[in-house]
Amino acid sequence: MSPGAAGALELAGVSYDAAGRTLLNDVTVCFRPGEVTALSGPSGSGKTTLLSVAGGLLEPTRGLTAYAGRPMWRGNGDPRPEVAFVLQVYGLVPILSARENVSIALRARGVAPGEADERAEAELARFHIADLGDRQVEELSGGQMQRVACARACVAGAEVLLADEPTSELDQVSRGLVMEQLRAEADRGAVVVVATHDLELVEACDRQHVIDEGRLAR
Repeated sequence: MSPGAAGALELAGVSYDAAGRTLLNDVTVCFRPGEVTALSGPSGSGKTTLLSVAGGLLEPTRGLTAYAGRPMWRGNGDPRPEVAFVLQVYGLVPILSARENVSIALRARGVAPGEADERAEAELARFHIADLGDRQVEELSGGQMQRVACARACVAGAEVLLADEPTSELDQVSRGLVMEQLRAEADRGAVVVVATHDLELVEACDRQHVIDEGRLAR
């Protein structure tokens, strides 16, 4: 892979095959730090697969994926510690409270439990859901779970934030709040990539890439 922007997330000639189908086909793209990049396209176009390969959850069948020159695939499907995801299915633990779901992202990075809980409280407040901290995930609405998932992704100050449809369950006010916080992550220097159908979110991003049938259209 040729050198790109410092601290950039790069895919070079990446393809991904599964179940006899090519889900990504020769994708080359550079996601830059300090920018919010929209990844748009129809359902089934490859957006989620691209985020999963870019973040190290899936190994590319062909090609290379790297962040700041370091390979993203670590051999086991676990993302690098500098990567955080907002998953389309939220990925929250149902038996834990909203606060605990955010806190565990910090504990997994070695933060002491007391400090992790305090930072989790602050992050929930950032997404205007501090009052939900003690409620179990199974008691939350889809939109509330989505904001908890965003809080969990942002709390660790990751260098790469990959968000899959982070506003799909939200009303207009909450969508604006989430976009504001994604912008804040980019402003501190993170690579922020958002897969979305939300045209308002796309328009608020710095850059847009369109994917269709596994290929980048632009």
